[in-house]
Amino acid sequence: MTLNNSLMPHYRQAALKFALFFITAALALVMPATESFAAAAAPSDPAEEYMQKQEYSKAAEVYSKLLQDDTDNVHLLFNYGTSLNFVNEQTRAVEVLSKCSALLEKKLAAKHDTVEAELLAHVYNNLSKCFVSLEKYDDAINACQLGLKRSAGLSWLYYNLGDALKQKGEPLKALDNFQKALALDPSDISSSLKIVECHYTMENFNEAGKILTELAKFYPENSEILFNLGSVYYKQNKADEAIKIWKAIAEREPESKFGRISKDWLSELKVSVDTSAKLMAETIECKLMNFAFLKPANFYVAKFSESTENSIFMLSSHIYDETNKNTAEISLSVSAQALAEPQDYKRFAKEWQKNQASSGQNFELISEKEMSVGRGAKPGLIWEYGAQYNKVGIKGATAAFITNGYAVLIWLNATPSTFSKAVKDFYGLMDSFTDIGAAE
Repeated sequence: MTLNNSLMPHYRQAALKFALFFITAALALVMPATESFAAAAAPSDPAEEYMQKQEYSKAAEVYSKLLQDDTDNVHLLFNYGTSLNFVNEQTRAVEVLSKCSALLEKKLAAKHDTVEAELLAHVYNNLSKCFVSLEKYDDAINACQLGLKRSAGLSWLYYNLGDALKQKGEPLKALDNFQKALALDPSDISSSLKIVECHYTMENFNEAGKILTELAKFYPENSEILFNLGSVYYKQNKADEAIKIWKAIAEREPESKFGRISKDWLSELKVSVDTSAKLMAETIECKLMNFAFLKPANFYVAKFSESTENSIFMLSSHIYDETNKNTAEISLSVSAQALAEPQDYKRFAKEWQKNQASSGQNFELISEKEMSVGRGAKPGLIWEYGAQYNKVGIKGATAAFITNGYAVLIWLNATPSTFSKAVKDFYGLMDSFTDIGAAE
């Protein structure tokens, strides 16, 4: 593709192949390639611990050994097949998951069981992902259709069906299924982005742009959304606007996936990028609730909202994950909520711990301590934990305390192998928290 000469004559020689670059991202962390299901083994089982730590090859070894003595255990087969898919052994994963589905179909033909029917839907879901990876799109479509017969409410089946159809070259049918996935899970940003991708493929650039513009209102500094909005602008002959977006991404986060791609594309366009510039630490104020904190260096504000009842500031950064060999997006957030009546900070903290445990899987409280928070030395409870959220293994930290009639949470989400680097910024932000009137 060549840039429009009437808009940008000095880029006449650039021959670029710009397209939307989707990676199905989670907002805070990179999402694994398949959906997992609760294992039959206890959380203390080594295989489950390996799965939680995203050490999938080790988990696969353990599941393989367990299956030697229990060859037809459908839960072990499912988890074994899932771990194989995570380490890119899709052919073997298909064999294992196909055996699992056959056993479950036989069981359910004899007697219906709601739990096993749901498990079967997840088996077909993960089978479809394996088939897509193997470019066997008809098999992927068939697996999704079989899964939907067992659970029509599983959004990922519609998502994967849409993915297979799009890969097969049927974007209109794919669009319909991505829309069904989004209807079942409106919070799933990946479905919205796939809808945009379908519109883009069909050259409905105006529709793609509208969706991305709306998403950018809620996630004003989400790199994936902005990067693809730049791609749409470029297709609409708005090269200046596209370059402005890509340049901002490349300079703000040169080590992230989208930062690197933006830098490469801008290089083709002969546009200079200053990747030596670093995001500086700066004071962030919430004047409606009269508090402030120091945003750590190399973090940017990904999303925020302020009111006298609820305020939230979501910060993001990128840290290279040595274990997974990719750049992980780290989230560091501050949330404040007005209290209708006085409340003990310990009770508030314990309720939030329960919320964290119930909304994820394999929640593990690693450490907990009472300590003062911020310049006002507010008594607080601080804990570190591990868990799986949205099928992603994380390690995090949270501080909970009460000040001036509102409850405050400061929390960090990182990957297990980036936590030791990111937690320093968590404690730095926590120590900087202050009531504006008491700021030095």
